[in-house]
Amino acid sequence: MFKKIFRIALASITLVSCSPKLSVLSGVKAENENATQEVYVFGKNEIMPENTSLLGKVETKGNFFTSAKFKVNESIELIKKGALQLNGNAVRIEEIKFPGPFKSKSYDITAMVLQIEKLPIQCFKVVTETNNKDSKYIKLYIPERVLGSGISYPIYLNNTFVCGLDNDHKIAIELEMGHDNYYLQIESYGKLYKVPILFKDNSVIYIECSVSSDGSPKVVIPESGAGEKAFSEIKNTP
Repeated sequence: MFKKIFRIALASITLVSCSPKLSVLSGVKAENENATQEVYVFGKNEIMPENTSLLGKVETKGNFFTSAKFKVNESIELIKKGALQLNGNAVRIEEIKFPGPFKSKSYDITAMVLQIEKLPIQCFKVVTETNNKDSKYIKLYIPERVLGSGISYPIYLNNTFVCGLDNDHKIAIELEMGHDNYYLQIESYGKLYKVPILFKDNSVIYIECSVSSDGSPKVVIPESGAGEKAFSEIKNTP
């Protein structure tokens, strides 16, 4: 009987704790938050526009029982819900905590909630089609690997947050023409790894990323044909 009760209690703890929790650390909750409003995500090093109002602070927090499926993108979606609760239209990432032994298994995020009069226009977008001949594209991917399979890297274009990139996933970033000096930043355990973007004779650059033994990203720029083949074989996108 005792064993049965113990198993039920353990199952209940696991069920309750399977997803990270959203907490409003400061700020006043709106009475009628707009659940359909889009929330802009700023990277931690971005410069804020003029007329930016600080509304509060939110965080996601998991524990040892949190499901490992909750990575960067899932936690960002929770952060956006927290922004809507405070009637914000933007957040600025303050910190992304990576999982570790005896820590949360989710990617816990702390962010400031903002209300911005005029949101910036991004000079890029994440796309599924890359057939616009007037654009340039960054095609970034992580092949399926056993080593580091649980890693989710936050990706930034210059200082702007793009998304989280997981094992066996890919993203295509379309760049606005007329801009130069692009670079990617890949975050690992609070450190940013800079990858310059240098287009040669074509409009697409392929970047293969893998996970080193210490968790840091290992980047290779493959030849165009090899990159296209490897990129096409990956079906998962954020």
